Amino acid sequence: MDIKEIEVVKMYTFKTSNENIVFSAVYCDCCKHKWTATKYVNKDGKWIETDFYKRFDTLDELKEFVENYKEAENRYYFSEDNRESHPEIMDKSFTENQLKEVYRDIIDKTEYHDFHEWFSDMLKSGLILHKEERKTTKLTNELMDTIATYMDDEKKRTGAF
Repeated sequence: MDIKEIEVVKMYTFKTSNENIVFSAVYCDCCKHKWTATKYVNKDGKWIETDFYKRFDTLDELKEFVENYKEAENRYYFSEDNRESHPEIMDKSFTENQLKEVYRDIIDKTEYHDFHEWFSDMLKSGLILHKEERKTTKLTNELMDTIATYMDDEKKRTGAF
């Protein structure tokens, strides 16, 4: 008789305030973050696994995330560093699906072989920003311009060059 090691898996499903979105939670003792939540959406009566997942140290953290989860369509912008190379995409917001179209239509595939590689690199390098980040960057740039103008005016006023 063969004796097999049986791994006990802890798995839960949590509902969000949106009845068409749930998260499965799976425990893994070998992972640094023990709990992984995977998002599922209900499309025409069928639950479909998405590519969204998030890891947590405790089940309580995961539960809190699900309780506070609000479905929002992420919006992205291209940073000002892209203005010269891609002026046609500036001052517009994009969903992730729209960014896939940008990748398909104008990105050099010899440098980035797939969308996820390109998208991840653009986020890390700051060339693509979330909507909230863009507001902060724009404010920071405006503040820096104001400070530079003030400094120039002070130099002129005091004669210090």
